[in-house]
Amino acid sequence: MLLIILYFITNVLTILILSSLLPTFEVTGFSAAFMFIVVLTLLNFTVIPVIKFLTFPINFLTLGLFHGLINILTIAVVANTIRGVDLSGTTTDKFFTALIITFSLSVIHSLVGKLNH
Repeated sequence: MLLIILYFITNVLTILILSSLLPTFEVTGFSAAFMFIVVLTLLNFTVIPVIKFLTFPINFLTLGLFHGLINILTIAVVANTIRGVDLSGTTTDKFFTALIITFSLSVIHSLVGKLNH
């Protein structure tokens, strides 16, 4: 249970830090960042496994690169649905911002996971 709380707190803090560092990513406060992480986590445990299963042939042909694209698109969709979270700029800006967010959250996830061992 402590690991789950630590996971959420570190992810929320990561989102808040990234919103202050990235000019195309804006989060209005802690509650918006928390809702962003909650919705993203729920999607990662429910909908995303089905999408990854259905897109397995494409993922296989691209040697796993499509997996990252699914994560980036998920972050972009969640950012557009949560009030107080905004991805702005051109489509390219949104793509690279979502890429940075995906990479940062995966690094945090791996670091928190190492605390469990």
